[in-house]
Amino acid sequence: MSQDEPKTTTPVPRWYWAIGVIALIWNLMGCDVLLMELFYQEEMMVDFTEEQKEWSRSFGAWVYVLWAISVFSGIAGSINLLRRKKVARVFLDLSFVSIFIQMGYTMVIAGGLKVMGPTGAIMPLIIILIATGLVWFVRFAGRKEWLPV
Repeated sequence: MSQDEPKTTTPVPRWYWAIGVIALIWNLMGCDVLLMELFYQEEMMVDFTEEQKEWSRSFGAWVYVLWAISVFSGIAGSINLLRRKKVARVFLDLSFVSIFIQMGYTMVIAGGLKVMGPTGAIMPLIIILIATGLVWFVRFAGRKEWLPV
């Protein structure tokens, strides 16, 4: 096959596109929550106890940097899933790793489970599960040759 010939691509099922769009919307929502946390933190903590407010205010800037890395790499990974590019795997792996470190620190090391209670673990668990699912999906898509470039 010469360089001038177009590459053939394996067709993808409709649900592939649905997953890509849902992943993009999910990561855009994560970006929105990050921006709200950065610019409206006090307003978001109106129903928190004083202990919960202190815990939330205690995070260093590096936690927010990891959060930003996770959402922006998640957005890039989702866009590249929709573009059917192999680089989606790199971005979604980076998103997963940064989520895992950030959630591990905030919920376990910094005491979030103790301060926020068991229900405080629900959203972090959902986030980790979705990130895990996207990492699995991008690998599955790669094996199916749905990411040709």
